Amino acid sequence: MHWKYKQIIFLVCVFIGIVEIPGLLAQTTFEVTGRLIHSGGKIIEDDDIAVVLLKFTLDKQGQLRTDGPLARTKTVAGRFKFEGLLSETEAAYQIGSRYQGELISSKFFFLQPDQKTIDINVIVPGVSEKTKDLQLQSVAVFIEPGMEMLQITEVLRIVNPGPDVIDTQNNPMVFELPDAYQAFSQIHESSSSKDVYQLAGQQLQIIRQFAPGPVTLIFKYNIAVPFGSHQLEKQYRYSLQKGQILIPAGQIKIESPHLKKAGLESFGSAQFEVWKMKALDNPQLKIHLSAIPMGQTIYIYLGVGLFVVLIFLAFGFVRMRLSVVNNTKNYAK
Repeated sequence: MHWKYKQIIFLVCVFIGIVEIPGLLAQTTFEVTGRLIHSGGKIIEDDDIAVVLLKFTLDKQGQLRTDGPLARTKTVAGRFKFEGLLSETEAAYQIGSRYQGELISSKFFFLQPDQKTIDINVIVPGVSEKTKDLQLQSVAVFIEPGMEMLQITEVLRIVNPGPDVIDTQNNPMVFELPDAYQAFSQIHESSSSKDVYQLAGQQLQIIRQFAPGPVTLIFKYNIAVPFGSHQLEKQYRYSLQKGQILIPAGQIKIESPHLKKAGLESFGSAQFEVWKMKALDNPQLKIHLSAIPMGQTIYIYLGVGLFVVLIFLAFGFVRMRLSVVNNTKNYAK
């Protein structure tokens, strides 16, 4: 081959190398190290605890998604290390593990440009019985009319703001239920979930372990309303950040000095009127609900009442007639 052609080929290879090598060098790697630590600060020194690194990215809808563990390892004296990970500054990462049967995880973390090492610990929560530390963040009460009844669904969002699990087995979180509630039940998010309450008269006692962070509990019950209207009274022992009552738009009427109308909100194809609680510090609610559908019960009560009235009228008429007859006989004498 002519030397000129060799020179051209050499220059092309050099050019390709100049273009491609920076791109290859840009694929830098990083490592993640850390420990499993009790919430009190004590380092867990166990070996062979499985630890995974999860990577999260945004999908087209803007939601975080993961394709499963990016890497796996096991602890050595409570320490873990992931090496040779391709850097991606647009992703979010999280460490996950299981300790004594409970899932634990780190906070989300992000990789900064040119960052080679990240050190992050996974906190293993302790167990506390400080029920008073739980916060009732929000309450949403859905009130829907049925035939001679109200169907009520309460959605409670409770937050554990601390680092430890709070167990309410010996000191339950207590809520008041209205008079004459019926058919009380809990709505579960999954079939494997268990009931977390017990009833003591009008008291709803929440008995469960609250992991750090928020949890949503949903309860449902009915109230019989035979005469088309009802005075609903409820009181919460906890302060709220947000409280609202929701009723189907245009189906029943609501009046209360403790509520203010806040517009409409859609849930699927159904529209609900939203009424916000005015006071959020241990709120007490008195709500008058009317225009509730009535069935045959009202007519039975009216029939019985009319029958009793007729009996009294007949009895009075007979007594009056007997009195007139007796008076006539007395005059005749």
